[in-house]
Amino acid sequence: MNTLTFEQSAAILNSLAAQATGKTNLVATDVNSFVSVAQTALLAGIDPLAMGISQVLDRTLFAVRPYYAKFTRMEKSDAEFGAWDRKINYVDDDFVDDAAYPLADGQSIDQYVVRKPKTLQLNFYGQNIVADYITRTEEQMKVAFRGPDEFGEFFAGAMQNLSDKHEQKLEAMCRANLINAITGVITANNTYQRVKLLTLYNSETGLSLTATTVMQPANYTPFMRWVYGKINSIRDMLTERSSLYHLNVTGKVVNRHTPREKSVLYMYAPVLRQMEARVLSETYHDKRDEFTGIELVNYWQSIETPMSVSGTPVYMGADGALIESEDNVAVNNVFAVLADVDSMGIRRYSEGMRATPLNARGRYTNFWYHWRFRNYVDFTENMVVFTLD
Repeated sequence: MNTLTFEQSAAILNSLAAQATGKTNLVATDVNSFVSVAQTALLAGIDPLAMGISQVLDRTLFAVRPYYAKFTRMEKSDAEFGAWDRKINYVDDDFVDDAAYPLADGQSIDQYVVRKPKTLQLNFYGQNIVADYITRTEEQMKVAFRGPDEFGEFFAGAMQNLSDKHEQKLEAMCRANLINAITGVITANNTYQRVKLLTLYNSETGLSLTATTVMQPANYTPFMRWVYGKINSIRDMLTERSSLYHLNVTGKVVNRHTPREKSVLYMYAPVLRQMEARVLSETYHDKRDEFTGIELVNYWQSIETPMSVSGTPVYMGADGALIESEDNVAVNNVFAVLADVDSMGIRRYSEGMRATPLNARGRYTNFWYHWRFRNYVDFTENMVVFTLD
C-alpha cells in the first residue's frame, strides 16, 4: 500500500479480523502495508510550485469544509480603538436609620447629607496581535487543473481552509480563557467557587466512594442524579444577589447576581452524554428535564488528556492587583464550569485581509491577514468550577 502497485492483503486482513473477534490475542500488525495514508510525496506527474499538487490525472477532489469555532458566547462586540477597557462596578452602601419618627422639638433634620455612589473600576489592558498570509499564483498552477473553473474551486478551497484555521484559532483562544479561569479559581481558593462533587457527595451521604467505585452501575445512577441536582441548585443560587461566588476587593465588595439566561454552563461532553443515556433517560423518560444554556466541551485543553488543564494563571488579589502564578497549576477531572456570560470573553479590535500588488517578476499575489484582539477573564463575575473528585 501507499504505492501505485497492488498489494496482496489477505494475511493482514485475516489477522485483524482474528484480533477483533477474540480468536487471537493482541499482536503487532504490519498496518503500514495495509492502510493508505495521506502523504506529501508525489508518485506521478510534476509539481510546478513544489506545493504537492500533480498534473491532472482523472478526478480532482477538494477536501475542505467549513469549520465554526466553539464557545461562541465568549465573542464580544468589536471595537476599533482603545488599548484599554474599563468596567464600572457599583458597591452597596449600608442602610441608615429612618429619621422621620424620632423627631425632637427644637431640632431639624439635615436632608442634604452627601453620600456619593461607591464604585469599583476594573481595567483591562493590552492586546494580542497575530498575522497570517497565503499566496495566489497567476500562471504556474494552471497545468494542474482542467480549466479556470477548477482552478477557482481550488483557490476557494484554500481560502476556506484558511478560514477554518482562523476559526480554530479563535476556539483555542477561548480555551485559554477557560484554562485561566479554572486554574485561577483553584489557586484563589474561594470555597464557594470550587465544588469537588465526589467529596461533597460522600460527605452528604456518608458513603466512601472513589473515582473507580462510583462508576459501578449501582453507584453511578444515584451519584449522577445528585450531580444533576447539585449543579442546578448552585445555578439557582447564582441568581441571588450576593458576594459569594466571585472574588472581591477589600473594602469594595460587589454584589452580583446571574440570571439563568445570563449563565453559561461549560460541561465535559463524554460524562454528560453518559449521564443522559444512563441516568436522565431512565429518570425523566420523554419528559425529562435537561441542562439548558450549555456549551459542550469535548476537551478542556489537550485532546489527549481531555479532563485536565495545566497552566500558570493570573487572577485578581484582594487588593485589586494582579497575582501572576509562578508555579504551574494542574487540575484534573474537570467536569463543568458555571460562569456569568460577562466573566470571560474575546474582543476583536481590528481584523482584515489585504492583498499585495501583483509581483511582476514572480507573477503571484500575497493575501495578508491581521488581527488585534484581547482575551479577558473577570474574576469579580460569578463562576464556579466543578470537578469529579
